[in-house]
Amino acid sequence: MVVLKWFHQDSRYERYRRLQVIKTPRAEVPFHGFNFADGGAPTALKGARYTLHCDGTEIAAVTVTAGSTTSAVFDADFSGVADGWRALTIRGLTGDETSPTWFVFVKRGTGAAPAQAFTPVVRGTYELTQTTPGWCAYAKAPGRYNPTALPVPRRDYPAFADLLPRSEMNCMQLVPVRFGDTHRPSHNVDGITTSYDLQAYFWSDMVAKSPRLPSLDGPRGVGSLMMTTHVSIGQAAPDGRPRNTLYVCDPWRIARVTEDGTITTLVGYRHASLPSYWGDPAEMELVGDWSAIPEERRGFHELWGMAWDERTLVVDEAAARIAAEGNEQPHAVGPVMFLTDTQNNRVIKCAFSATSRTVPPKVTEFVTNSADAWDIVYHDGLIYVSERKAHRIAAYDATTGAYVRTVVSGAALATVDVNRFVHRQADIATIQAEDCVAPEGLYKLADDPWLYFGSFAMKQVRRVHLQTGVVEVVCDVPLDGNATYMKIAVGDGSFGPRGTVFVWTWSNRQYGYPYVHLPSGVTYTNWEGALKEWKWYEENASVGQWGKFNYATAGAVGNGRLVCGGANEGLVVISRRQAGDRALGESIRRGEREFTNRGLSLLYGANGFGYYGLPLPWGVSSNLDAFFAFHGHQRP
Repeated sequence: MVVLKWFHQDSRYERYRRLQVIKTPRAEVPFHGFNFADGGAPTALKGARYTLHCDGTEIAAVTVTAGSTTSAVFDADFSGVADGWRALTIRGLTGDETSPTWFVFVKRGTGAAPAQAFTPVVRGTYELTQTTPGWCAYAKAPGRYNPTALPVPRRDYPAFADLLPRSEMNCMQLVPVRFGDTHRPSHNVDGITTSYDLQAYFWSDMVAKSPRLPSLDGPRGVGSLMMTTHVSIGQAAPDGRPRNTLYVCDPWRIARVTEDGTITTLVGYRHASLPSYWGDPAEMELVGDWSAIPEERRGFHELWGMAWDERTLVVDEAAARIAAEGNEQPHAVGPVMFLTDTQNNRVIKCAFSATSRTVPPKVTEFVTNSADAWDIVYHDGLIYVSERKAHRIAAYDATTGAYVRTVVSGAALATVDVNRFVHRQADIATIQAEDCVAPEGLYKLADDPWLYFGSFAMKQVRRVHLQTGVVEVVCDVPLDGNATYMKIAVGDGSFGPRGTVFVWTWSNRQYGYPYVHLPSGVTYTNWEGALKEWKWYEENASVGQWGKFNYATAGAVGNGRLVCGGANEGLVVISRRQAGDRALGESIRRGEREFTNRGLSLLYGANGFGYYGLPLPWGVSSNLDAFFAFHGHQRP
């Protein structure tokens, strides 16, 4: 291929697309030859003279030495080109050379960008090389951002303690899964709306001080959720009716996700509307009342744990109901939430209003100088914090924040580098001879004396008895080259056997789902025999919207369901199959392939969750219709 370097720079596939704004009458436009089909390598240009065309008009030409030159530069004349999105194409191709169309934005002057007649959506090199059918393609979407909202209906979650076959399991995308290049619109510093986005993929983004990725509130299909670091299943059931609310962290915020898929940031950073373009400084707003914290210490940097002070969740049964709050009764006191703000080495306390969900919570520093405070659980007036760099789990008074005791500790046989990777400083046998080295994920069942903890350094999940201090190995955890940490959950008997351990490590080996260890000692994840990880969700699952899901980051189990989040956008809920759950038939599979092959996702978004308000193309084929219906869309 002969490609503009704005389209592709060096690696075989790139997980981002670059926005180029032309502000001068002339501009250098670099291009090169690249062979994507042969592992990815520069290749010699075969032609002798190449021309650059803007919306079909030639604006530059360059002569090269055919067969030996791999790259060249156009000196392009944009003086006669009108402001707005413009299509650039390279001509003068020779033999089997091909070249994709690329779009740049022309903007003169210092004022606001002109209104956009359209938004170009272009397949990048990741889609070209990693997905079927491997075609370059672009679409002209409307110039206005108008995402499709599609709430999910209420669902019950019947408990089960047995091992169910996969045919009895259903998967629901509570937050729609958007895999790979999602083409999510953003705006740059000039006010240009662009679909050139960055994949939610990079570990460096996960641990960065400020987010480059979208953090949006809104109903299902509008709000965004990615880089999940913690999930907690809410227990509230006013008038005996479970709310089915989830509380979900990413590295910079804690959000509430309601049962219909609506996302609301409770505390931390979010985008007010369109996210900022990933190549520009992030334009964020900070939710919550942070006035008690010095300005330079406001905001989160790598959240990993969240716990409610359960004493504050009591409802005042004698109080009058509040019409503005769904006619529910208020709490007796304002609910209190604790969060482990890891890179800031502290535990944050968030105090909410007892009577209103719209009042911003009061944010204070509760425990400071906690060495890499990683995860947290609450029990009986204490908070337990895994302090990774201190190689201990410490108990603090949940009222005062005072240190109470060290629950378990070990020698400093692992370190954490500047990129947040754990490095073992001894052989694994020596490390495992200690009680606790670099603890990370924590979990405690409500009516159980054991505190479970995971450790990447130890390659194990262990548990410590809170009364006797006895430490036991629960299971070894297989770690691959992508694994980076251990976030854990323990089954309460409502989703498979009680005591089942679920482990998320950032590995893509589990296809976005956790490694699972059954209390019988068997370590397989599809309930049915051999260690097949979770690949069956894609190859063999028959019920539910399993979809593509990649790096598993965090999740929760309980109340009849398993909730999984990943690095990429989406949140899935796995539960027992019920009447009305959609089966994944062959017509739906054909519809999905047709949707991809025709490039319809460029206009209508992943699985029909589009960004531009376009009505879905119903009636084009029965397979497409079946695909849309499977994902919950209704034909008008």
